[in-house]
Amino acid sequence: LLKHIRRCHTVYAGRRERILQRLAGDLSPWFEAVPTVAGFHMAALCKVPVNIPLLMELARQVEVGLYPLDVFFHDAPVRPGLIIGFGAIETLDIDPALDKVRDILQQIG
Repeated sequence: LLKHIRRCHTVYAGRRERILQRLAGDLSPWFEAVPTVAGFHMAALCKVPVNIPLLMELARQVEVGLYPLDVFFHDAPVRPGLIIGFGAIETLDIDPALDKVRDILQQIG
């Protein structure tokens, strides 16, 4: 079991790092990552106004699942953004999925 946990930690860390690189790179005009060091999800806050419902709908049409961050705010003012899951995506599929997200963001301006 410990061997499996170590292997999974390495896999998820690689996926998380790739998403962080993209959020700091070509997705940086729109989003900034909330610091994270573990888990299967990460949050990204909007740096500029983004129509999150439209982004989610258009992403879904190209088979990319995104989740709104606003539902996780209870006692604090809502900050628009996304929850990005990476537990069920293969590492090699991350860049093509984020390319689609970037393309949609460019389209909806």
